[in-house]
Amino acid sequence: MPRSKFRQDLGEEFDSKQEANIARIFRLLGIKYERKHGRKIEFEEIAQRHEFRHTETGRFIKWMEPDFYLPETDVFIEVKPRGMDRNDRMRIAAALLKGEGIKLEVIGPVTYKILEKAFKDKIPNWES
Repeated sequence: MPRSKFRQDLGEEFDSKQEANIARIFRLLGIKYERKHGRKIEFEEIAQRHEFRHTETGRFIKWMEPDFYLPETDVFIEVKPRGMDRNDRMRIAAALLKGEGIKLEVIGPVTYKILEKAFKDKIPNWES
């Protein structure tokens, strides 16, 4: 897991510059968010039902703690701008959770680049 780093402009810690930039976009757009404050998605039963196992260990995934929770829309956001294996797992997890009525959106490499192009010049503290 990456080391968290405090971002002065946001007043909180983030695990990556990409997560911090997504928070900056949310703030610019007035979107309320919560960061990893114990909002875990219990996943083991869903994983067992769909035979969805962790790629490296072969075990069922017990829980997930997405990067953001948007309380006004009841949506979880996971930021994964790199690492296709991990992104693929997150996309599968998001699809399984949607089938269970839980909304998890994954911001992968393509979406992140689109957001970066649209917002980096509008946000003074954007991290490249």
